Amino acid sequence: MNIIERTFAKKAKIIVLDEVNCTIVGLQPDAVEYFVNEYAIKTENYYHNVAYQLGKWDGRIRFFSDTSKTYVYLLPKIIPAIEAFGYKMELEDRWGWNYLSWNRGWKNPD
Repeated sequence: MNIIERTFAKKAKIIVLDEVNCTIVGLQPDAVEYFVNEYAIKTENYYHNVAYQLGKWDGRIRFFSDTSKTYVYLLPKIIPAIEAFGYKMELEDRWGWNYLSWNRGWKNPD
């Protein structure tokens, strides 16, 4: 890898906040938009909700927010997609229990 590739390489940092939540820092807006739309589901009977009828809500529950906050449980599905976008990743564990290993994916230490 030459100096130009290292300088302009896309980098993302996965920060584990606790046993449930994590955030991904460094994603570009197009990648964030992809994950927001990919990890959203329509709720049952959303069209009866007043917020949907008034146009304030699109009827979806999102598991990846606009601020790149998501759930640790979804990381095994999200990590390959981040790699497909061409990002180099690093991990920061703020929770401190270190129960996950970082080896091309996340695995429980059992």
